Amino acid sequence: MKSLRIVLGIAIWTALVSGLWWLVDQRLVAGGGVHSSLLPGLWEYVTSPPRIVGVSILEPLPLAVGDPIFASSAAGEYRQVGEIRSVDVSGSSARQQAASPVMSATAVLVGAVISGQTPTRIDYYATPHSMDWVVATMLPPGKRRQIADEIRSTLRRHQAVLIAELKPIVIQSLHDAILVIETDLIDSLQKRRDELSSLAGRYQREMIEEELLPLVREEIWPILREHAEPTANEIGQHLWERVSLWRFTWRYLYDRSPLPEKNRVRWEWERFVEQEAVPELEAHTEQIVAAMQNVLSDVAQNERVQTAVRERLLKTIEDPYVQRIVWRVTREVFVENPRVHEVLNNNWRSPQARAAL
Repeated sequence: MKSLRIVLGIAIWTALVSGLWWLVDQRLVAGGGVHSSLLPGLWEYVTSPPRIVGVSILEPLPLAVGDPIFASSAAGEYRQVGEIRSVDVSGSSARQQAASPVMSATAVLVGAVISGQTPTRIDYYATPHSMDWVVATMLPPGKRRQIADEIRSTLRRHQAVLIAELKPIVIQSLHDAILVIETDLIDSLQKRRDELSSLAGRYQREMIEEELLPLVREEIWPILREHAEPTANEIGQHLWERVSLWRFTWRYLYDRSPLPEKNRVRWEWERFVEQEAVPELEAHTEQIVAAMQNVLSDVAQNERVQTAVRERLLKTIEDPYVQRIVWRVTREVFVENPRVHEVLNNNWRSPQARAAL
């Protein structure tokens, strides 16, 4: 009876193990719920004891305890066959958790894929640490397009709300920053008064005397006379008809006399300007405006003027001395101005800004 029970027990356990194996193989592996290499891998893990092997590193690598070791099959599949057990840092063995540059380590291997008896080459793979790689990996082109479309769609749907919430903060920030910039810009220009005076003197000679004055005489002045002279002559004729030489003459003589009260000529001139000249100019306002418009239009269309302005702008922009002064002022007043930074920070960290954002 004892022998029979032993035989029955062995038979029952064999049947149970076989049935379980068949169930896992048919239902889970065949159905795709478990990888096909799981069962062989478990069997290999049970039947093959772990082995501790040494790892010699040609160049320092940032290894850490627990880094996995994989083996590839002929089909190109990878499965884990071990891991780093300890690392040797600066000549002393230590079980470190953080990755450090090491020259030697020990690994624990499971299974017979990698032999511990003969030297085996192991390749080291590491993930790049650059933000470009992170973005390219986590946000491929398709995903980036999808995110961009979603952002644009959201902005379109809520554009009015966003503008209404952020507009007061933006306006207040710009207003406060401009007040600071106006004050600091004057101070910055005052500090460079000598440099600006030198620059102005050079441009006085090079630009005004050598370029602009000949241009005004030869091109702009004829245009001005053509359009403005008729109106100016008409206004001058009317004013001449209204001026009283007698009134100016006797007042001039009175001012030259030893009488106590003076300035009669100045008072008469102020009266003439206020009562005669200003009304006459106001009556010809439309003609004056039309003449100025015609002058500006013809000057702007004059090819010689266009060429001169364009060349002067290019020379000014490309002038190293001008660039140096402009950059110093810009950096001091805008870029590196702590007062502007403080104003912007205060506005965008205010309770109103946090609520809006």
